[in-house]
Amino acid sequence: MLRLIGVMCSCIVTGYVFFDVMESLYERKFSYNKLTFTGIYVIYVILSVGIAWFGIPILNVLFSTLLLYGLSKSLYIAHDKSILINSGIIIIYLAIADIVVTVIFSTVLQSSTYNTITNPKYFLVSGIGNAVIILCTYKLVIQILQHCQINTISRILHFYMIFLMVFEFSILGYFVKHEIGKKNNIELLIVSFGVVILDAGILYLYKMLSKKATMEKRAELVEQQLEMTQRYYEGLQDNYEQMQQILHDTKKHIQVLSELTGNDKTDYEKELISNITEIQPQFYCSDKIVCAIIWNKMQICEQRRIEFEVNMQDITFDFMDKTDITALFANLLDNAVEACEESSIQCKKIILRIHRFKEYIVIKVCNTIGTKPKIKEGKLVSTKNGHLGMGMMILENLANKYCGNMDYEYSDTYFETNLILSVYNGMCER
Repeated sequence: MLRLIGVMCSCIVTGYVFFDVMESLYERKFSYNKLTFTGIYVIYVILSVGIAWFGIPILNVLFSTLLLYGLSKSLYIAHDKSILINSGIIIIYLAIADIVVTVIFSTVLQSSTYNTITNPKYFLVSGIGNAVIILCTYKLVIQILQHCQINTISRILHFYMIFLMVFEFSILGYFVKHEIGKKNNIELLIVSFGVVILDAGILYLYKMLSKKATMEKRAELVEQQLEMTQRYYEGLQDNYEQMQQILHDTKKHIQVLSELTGNDKTDYEKELISNITEIQPQFYCSDKIVCAIIWNKMQICEQRRIEFEVNMQDITFDFMDKTDITALFANLLDNAVEACEESSIQCKKIILRIHRFKEYIVIKVCNTIGTKPKIKEGKLVSTKNGHLGMGMMILENLANKYCGNMDYEYSDTYFETNLILSVYNGMCER
């Protein structure tokens, strides 16, 4: 009976940890209520108790691994590799924690580990101690996994890490299985602590490699983005200048034609002049780059039936690099256009405000949205699959580069981005 209570205690805590891990690392595929959650949890505990009752550690580890992987795959949205690696790390962490606690408990009792496992009373107390330790430490493992971008690390490192941890677990299991006298308990205790220290170092290295790989990938994407926006600017500038020249010449020709024919302007001439005036930009900006980008986005919005309202002072952005100007406004307005297109609201609208206050330039963009933004660890994340949200990251980098800041606010129907840039002394010295 005591052994059954110990097994149930262990399975209940393990199940709680499993579900908390999945909730922390992945996004649900569908929403389910507490009753459904409780049902899945109870089924897991019953199955786990049944498997654990056989007393075969390898069987228990394999079952727990497959079940954690299966639940993660069925109930949550995540990459297969992420689920596999995360499940393996969690299972090995739980197994090693169990062994270490059992060895420490055996040492305190001056008993063999084998005796602790086979004695119902010792097994129960050791199991309760293991549950307490796991509940106090598993959050640290979750935090490490949350900061590790599994997809950015090579398969070789994944296999090496899993192999090393499985190898360590096998060594500990071998010691436990063949240790029959308490004289070997100190050796097992030393090996256990060595394994814990080594695994802590491996997890830290894993986190650092993940961070480095992510930063390298982001730097590469930012460089590609800047190159793309530079080409985008050059093409826009040429098209804008050609368009302005055509409009200017056409209007002059019509005026000359009107003078040659006297004051009797035909309805056609009036309509033509009116149309030309209408397609001219409804704003004035001396900065050619900003003007070209806004004009292009206005044309796109007109084609896609998105209302575009511009209210801006005549400001030059000569304190910024040309590529930065392009990256700033192209990303800012591209995000707004994409958000409007996803919206099911009939009246889609983008409002752009640009003005200067003392030594700062304030840029505000408000647009309708279709999907409420997601926040993870205090930062916006893209709602698109496999998308890193590079646009927002570039905007944040530019705000920091030019001694300013960026913030945002949103509701179910709109998203507002606010950027403040300093014109004083150009870029920040950081």
